[in-house]
Amino acid sequence: MEKNAQSTASLPKTLVRPSSGVSEKHDPYLVALEPEDDPTSLPLWRRWLATVIVNMGAICVTGASAMAATAEHSISAEFHVSVEVTILSVTLFTLGLGVGPVLIGPLAEMIGQRKIYLGSFFTMWCFTWPTAFSHSLAVHLIFRFLAGFCGSAFLSIGGATITNLFRPEDVGVPMAAYTISTFIGPVLTPMFQGYTKNAGWRWMYYVLLMWSFAETIALLAVPETVMAVLLRKKAAKLRKSTGDQSYYAASERAEHDFGSDLWKGLKDILSIMLFDRMAFLLDVWLSLILGILYLTFQAFPIIFAGKHGFNPGQTNLSFMGVLIGELIALASMVYWAPWGKRVAQRHGGNPPPEVWFAMGKIGGILIPI
Repeated sequence: MEKNAQSTASLPKTLVRPSSGVSEKHDPYLVALEPEDDPTSLPLWRRWLATVIVNMGAICVTGASAMAATAEHSISAEFHVSVEVTILSVTLFTLGLGVGPVLIGPLAEMIGQRKIYLGSFFTMWCFTWPTAFSHSLAVHLIFRFLAGFCGSAFLSIGGATITNLFRPEDVGVPMAAYTISTFIGPVLTPMFQGYTKNAGWRWMYYVLLMWSFAETIALLAVPETVMAVLLRKKAAKLRKSTGDQSYYAASERAEHDFGSDLWKGLKDILSIMLFDRMAFLLDVWLSLILGILYLTFQAFPIIFAGKHGFNPGQTNLSFMGVLIGELIALASMVYWAPWGKRVAQRHGGNPPPEVWFAMGKIGGILIPI
């Protein structure tokens, strides 16, 4: 965000930053962002409002993945299949969550995160209708996968939005809240479903329809944070307000091919996942944690209902222990956030990534315990 060295009184005050694919000379018509245009300059309440909405969306999507776990016997009875087959309702939704970000994530830099958010929740809402009202198990399972795939687009960019809204020294707490939200969802929805069993399994999808629709409306309050998109919007606004069509954003002059750009983004994601050892090990670690979390959907009924005689409501309340643990982890940011600032100061504001593994070391011991 550097000011154009050749700004003149006759031109609107814009920040100009040469970029690859554009003339290396300072161009007074090449638009860049003023400091006040930066998403981190938004009022604190606006940034936290966006963070809360993004976190609630993460809870909704991940909670939807676990909804079917407590309804397996009801779905089995209605569609006349074994309980093992109905587990696919959870498996396929989760598979969609895993596949979607790899394919949809690269789109954010092209069309913006806001469109991804709205499109993700709107399409998930649409695909939940056939799931809720289907009278065929095949239809039910197919649209569970499609709903998970569409919902995953939201999860693939939530962290990036929060990173763009807060400065590096302040992002610790909101990022921790977002991370915990993705784990809260799967344990929150089973807790209330045990007490709605008499209403029928379809009612949990009716609730999901209302929840996802409300979240779609709320997402209208989340600002766009992708710099390339913000620059294009600012350039268009300048062209309209001045009548001078010379103003442009760097991405508007660069050559774009949707297919090749998407393929490049996909290759970048796969390269990081496979060849960056730190990212690869983190992926394996998070996969293990989520795998254990989803195994509890099958294990807790066996342990608490089968062994201890809990009723459905009591069995699902057993997930409260996991939820309390997650909230304690979030509360620990009261210590970790100031610690992170001190570490950043010691490294001149640019600490090496491995220093953040200090939190992981503690978690790595506590999870097996």
